[in-house]
Amino acid sequence: MKHLLICLVVLLGVTSISAQTRRPQNAELKIGIIDNDAEYLDCGCYFSAGGKYESYNFLADMDGAKVRRAWININGRVTPLKFVSSTEGNKPLKKGSSYVETYRSSNITARVTYVVTIPNRLGDEIIKYAATIVVTKGNNSKTFKAVGECGC
Repeated sequence: MKHLLICLVVLLGVTSISAQTRRPQNAELKIGIIDNDAEYLDCGCYFSAGGKYESYNFLADMDGAKVRRAWININGRVTPLKFVSSTEGNKPLKKGSSYVETYRSSNITARVTYVVTIPNRLGDEIIKYAATIVVTKGNNSKTFKAVGECGC
């Protein structure tokens, strides 16, 4: 009985120490700024949660007219994401048009809902958007609004 009690106390102590050293599962995701965005892309989509076109939180690279990869700063680390899917059709985009694109890495998913605020005009390659970006990592999720543009 004494031996069983000692084992139980040791087991509880190890479990307590292990629980204290693990990072909490519900730790908040922090969306940061991507420094030196020119390093990542030339033609593409640039989005800022701050509403300014001077610093960006989400970047998506365009291969021709299609986005194929993206980057987001989560908890101070720029994470590359691969394109997964899009609901964008072949119709011309007008003001108010919307579509959703999904990007993923091994443990992070970003779901971006794009809403056209200024469509491209004749001879203009840029489309301006308002976006809602939902980032999920494990059981944690962060939603933020951003403004940006896509084009060259």
